[in-house]
Amino acid sequence: MNILVCSDQPHTATDKSQEGGRVSRMETNYPSLLARTKHKAKKRAVNRLSDDLFPGPAIPGHQIRQNEKYHVILIDQLIVRGTPDEYHLLLRLMERYDQPLSYRELIAQFHDASSNDLALLKAARAKLTYMLSALRTKIWSSDFAIVRVVDVGYMLIDRNKLWSTAHTVPDEKP
Repeated sequence: MNILVCSDQPHTATDKSQEGGRVSRMETNYPSLLARTKHKAKKRAVNRLSDDLFPGPAIPGHQIRQNEKYHVILIDQLIVRGTPDEYHLLLRLMERYDQPLSYRELIAQFHDASSNDLALLKAARAKLTYMLSALRTKIWSSDFAIVRVVDVGYMLIDRNKLWSTAHTVPDEKP
């Protein structure tokens, strides 16, 4: 009878050979076994989190739920998990959906806004750019997009609106 023992650490061939034991094929393929169950685990995670999720910012046509303890936002069944700073930044963008937020206002979510040190502000702006890039990746499969508003800051909009406004042709006069 074969018994598979799962622990926090995957077993490797070198660990077993040093102990003089045999290595089963199942043990060497432990990471791929986890990959196959990822979809089921994600579904269970949504069900488990649903009890701890609270209503998020109201955005028409979307169901937003949030959990501050785990820094999770659920956007129409898409789980967005981030760092505490990413979580607060995304919530702020959602609260002001379809309205631009200034750089200063966004940086104030994770950095002391009263500081006037140029080097610190430059580092904070770089961190903001990095975090927004990470958030764009995390929300890519949703209907939202984070866009930069030149000389103002950033805003969260519906991706369909992004494409429709970018490709409109001004009316021609005869």
